[in-house]
Amino acid sequence: MWHRQAFTLIELMVVVGIIVLLAVIAVPSVGSILASNHQTQAMQTLTGALTVAQARAENRGGYAIRIERAFATNKYGFMLDTNGNASVSWNTDTRALEYNGNFAPANAPVWLDYQQIRFLQPPVKGPYYTPALDEVIPLPKGVWLAPDYAVNSAFNPAYYDSNKYGNPVDPTTPLTVRDSTSTNPFETFTIVFNQRGEVIEARPMYGINGAPSDNYQYQDQTQSLDSSLIGQLTSYPYPSARGVIMYDREKFLALANSDPTYERRAEFLAKNGRPLYINRFLGSLVEGGK
Repeated sequence: MWHRQAFTLIELMVVVGIIVLLAVIAVPSVGSILASNHQTQAMQTLTGALTVAQARAENRGGYAIRIERAFATNKYGFMLDTNGNASVSWNTDTRALEYNGNFAPANAPVWLDYQQIRFLQPPVKGPYYTPALDEVIPLPKGVWLAPDYAVNSAFNPAYYDSNKYGNPVDPTTPLTVRDSTSTNPFETFTIVFNQRGEVIEARPMYGINGAPSDNYQYQDQTQSLDSSLIGQLTSYPYPSARGVIMYDREKFLALANSDPTYERRAEFLAKNGRPLYINRFLGSLVEGGK
């Protein structure tokens, strides 16, 4: 009669050691596969948004999308401040939306750690594009997009810092004061199509990169309906992006503490960023060279 012999301690240690070795080898591979999947997902999401925007531009005389850093909103899509007050409220007496007096612009937005794509409705009455409340598509966390001009010498690298915001009067001088109308042009930017469905050209403005050829403006109802803030909302003095740079956000942020002059971050984008250009006529993405 045979009796099965148990494993010895040495045999168990050898087996455990092999498992650990295989895990060590596999983990980096799994990480790179996940990162690649997130990049693919981001490309597919952006391609879909560009296709929709181009089709709508031809039907509506122009259209745009905004790739933006996500911010906290209520269930209706209106911006929240740090106390949870929405920028817009519903007046039960007039049965209309109005500016919420409890909303504190100086305590907003509440930034989130991912980007999203928002559709911008073309002007109907007046010169303003209107960002949609309900047409917002989140992008995968960890994979972020920057405008193609973020690596140009004319772009101020101070905007690589998330705490620097665009100055609507002078884009060459970043602001550090946060309010509900603040945007960082490295993290939030636009892609605009003309009425023929083409990605628009840029023209010089403020002596830097340029502005969209139709000099588009927007009034953002996600931020405020307060008429006193309209002047801050209506102008976006940066060009329409002709492409994007896809990059690993975590690795990029890891350089912040060791790169006060932004040189390493610029180098990181140039060497590790994945350039994707937008076909001007087709609206499709084309892989660029490093």
